[in-house]
Amino acid sequence: MYLGEQQKYIDFILLRLIKILGLDPDQGLFFIYDIVCQYIINIHKRIGKDLPEDLTIEQAIDLFHVHCHKDDCFFRYATTFIPGAAVVAAQILESLWSTLNTISPKLRTASLPHRAETLDDHACDSNNKKMLAMTETLRSKYIDAKEMVLQATDNFTKINRTIEPVMLHIWEQEIQLAEKNRLKDISAMDIYSARIPLLSGPKNKAPAQDSGPEAEADSDSEPTLQDQWMEFALLVEETQSVLFI
Repeated sequence: MYLGEQQKYIDFILLRLIKILGLDPDQGLFFIYDIVCQYIINIHKRIGKDLPEDLTIEQAIDLFHVHCHKDDCFFRYATTFIPGAAVVAAQILESLWSTLNTISPKLRTASLPHRAETLDDHACDSNNKKMLAMTETLRSKYIDAKEMVLQATDNFTKINRTIEPVMLHIWEQEIQLAEKNRLKDISAMDIYSARIPLLSGPKNKAPAQDSGPEAEADSDSEPTLQDQWMEFALLVEETQSVLFI
């Protein structure tokens, strides 16, 4: 394999994992990948003949990467909005690599066997420390999780009290329908995004308080450079939304 991420490598890894794990189609597949929003589009054209029949693929993007995507990807692929998806530290491997930064610069002038052996020793030492401290770590995380659940439940209850029961019922129905249709049409999850009506046409100008040459000059004055940049930025954002739909 060459350096860099290419979709053909992910195709190979996915098919190998399905074969090694002996995945049953009735189990379904929960597939989390950094750019699954693009990868999943033509997956059946590339490897559909090699996938198990009637296999349901639930696609998602981990929270570490989804915030770098456009807004639509957050509601469509973030594990936050997928029922049954756990919130885990999926990128923990990268934080483990950082502990090697203290030793790796010292090995730049070492021979290849010496460098590999030393890094292996430090990695094994890190794994040994994790295994010895795993019980205490899981215990502390479980206590923190219980406190977070209580706090989240309390905040959720307070917010619900400020919402009319009719609107709350309507929102719950919309969310349940979106989750039901998610696998068929991923855009159904857009119901989570804010729905702000777009204003069209010229903006209503406030009535002038004063009349005369000065008031006319103010109303007909050219937009400032800041106003022009703001209009340009809005135009770019609207164009980007149209191109990526």
